[in-house]
Amino acid sequence: GGGYTAAAAAPATSAATTATTSLAAAAAAEPHSTTTITPSIISPNTNKDLAAIQTTPNSPDWILAKIISYNKYTKMYTLSDEDTSSNEIYTIPERQVRPLQQKNNNTSSNNNHKNKWNKGDDIYAVYPDTTSFYPGVVNGVMNGHVMVQFKDDWDASGVIHEKAVPIQHVMKAPS
Repeated sequence: GGGYTAAAAAPATSAATTATTSLAAAAAAEPHSTTTITPSIISPNTNKDLAAIQTTPNSPDWILAKIISYNKYTKMYTLSDEDTSSNEIYTIPERQVRPLQQKNNNTSSNNNHKNKWNKGDDIYAVYPDTTSFYPGVVNGVMNGHVMVQFKDDWDASGVIHEKAVPIQHVMKAPS
């Protein structure tokens, strides 16, 4: 009766997790497999693009992840958690993914690459030394970093100090 159903459910969950982990391990071991199987459907990530993701739909919580691939037919992303203590691989719909601006490695001035952040913009940014996004306000931009005043981040005397966040760790505040 009931015990049999519960016992059957546990291995199925475990098998699914194992399959996902095995698939990720296989993809890591053979980076060409994704490209050669279906290059027109799944775009492998070669630029180490980062994204903000919601692991739970409609959650206010966003974390930093690396895009592994995107399937344009199912509109699903496969991503890995950027938290080094986690080996999580997520396959989630594009509505839960916000690709982030890539770091500009060009040291000369590039007229095509304009900073999209202005003082006073409401944003979500990765809080320093974490992989979690928190609400903040842009205070300025310099040397590839956005100067952020994180909301509710005051010190003992009630002052909110700005923190420098790499430009590729900032996104428009979700609406």
